[in-house]
Amino acid sequence: MKNLKSILLTVLCAVALASCTDNSEPLPDSGNRLPYDREPVPGLGYQKVLILYSEGYNDLVGNLALNIEQFCQGDIPYFNERNVVLVYSHAAERRGDYTTKTAPVLYRLYTRGGVVCKDTLATFDLLANTMTPDFMRSVMETARRSFPSNHYGLVITSHGNGWIPSDYSGENIDMNIAPSWIGAQYDGSSRNRKSLDINQLRDAIPFHLDYIAFDACLMGGVEVAYELKDLCDYIVASPTEVISDGFNYPDMAARLLADGDPDLVGLCEDYFNMCANSGSYATIGLYDCSKMQALADVSKDIFEAHREEVMKVNPWSVQSYNYSFTYNFDFRDYVKALGASEAELQALDQALEQLVVYKNSTPYFISTPIDAERFSGIGTYIPTESRTTLNSYFRETAWNEATLLLK
Repeated sequence: MKNLKSILLTVLCAVALASCTDNSEPLPDSGNRLPYDREPVPGLGYQKVLILYSEGYNDLVGNLALNIEQFCQGDIPYFNERNVVLVYSHAAERRGDYTTKTAPVLYRLYTRGGVVCKDTLATFDLLANTMTPDFMRSVMETARRSFPSNHYGLVITSHGNGWIPSDYSGENIDMNIAPSWIGAQYDGSSRNRKSLDINQLRDAIPFHLDYIAFDACLMGGVEVAYELKDLCDYIVASPTEVISDGFNYPDMAARLLADGDPDLVGLCEDYFNMCANSGSYATIGLYDCSKMQALADVSKDIFEAHREEVMKVNPWSVQSYNYSFTYNFDFRDYVKALGASEAELQALDQALEQLVVYKNSTPYFISTPIDAERFSGIGTYIPTESRTTLNSYFRETAWNEATLLLK
């Protein structure tokens, strides 16, 4: 879960954009305040569109409101620039109140006259179930219709739980199961939540993205990356949980709207340094989706060669990424524990070196030690005999279908 610190500021829901001016009507033309002139972009009218997707109708409402406020403190483009920042927000009235309905909104942020302004593009149904592929697709389509571009990026912030399906309720061995992969809309109480599975996210996004950055727990696994590999060029995610403070939002827009390619390494470094310098905890990875199939091909051969050991590995002999949960471990360390030969590990390392563009970790994630020598930057599920239900779900993942870890 993305709520490991009790810094939830409930009053921030009402003042999430206190630092932004809310403009429901177009502002009069006040002249060109661009720091420098830009040549028109040929073809489509907008150069880059950054979408911050904030699902906060849950106990993270205060944290996500603060993140949006911090985001407004950053380098938000001017009104007549070719880069655009959009925010989707669905926020509870306050933490603990999941019965008062609030309308999800999509709005544009821009700078004018030295002030960050907010223009609402769409207000969605007050009673909508926001955790469906159709709903998220409608938000994304609204963004695309409003600001056509060849380059879209998506930052998703909410709860997360990797590839674990929303209808998995746990087995005796499991503790603290959170029945969601990412996003949580509470319905009446935190025990009744709606969420999206990873394959539903894949179906919910109707166009290709330059990147998806997950400010959410446990999204840095091979199962997630493989499911989304054809949807975007890069993925930023954490193989562990994420402290509820979230990413470094003041610097986010400048990184992701930088000239040339989005500065995703800088985004990762900003987050890691913010946590490390404050004495907090973080793991982070940046994955090149075009290299994901190569990792699957190498892994399939290794899994087949060590078929007898697949269900025999003791998960707790492998580098753990767990704090609240019990099923997240380092991918390379697991393959090594299967008994992979030096030649097999060399092939695996070559694939991982191409896939994992950036990785970093603090020495601990809360009470879980992270060994830098065993930290590959990407996680995995480890099947065991005791997890028959979860194993059956895992067999249906795109990753397992590609690698046949479980037949």
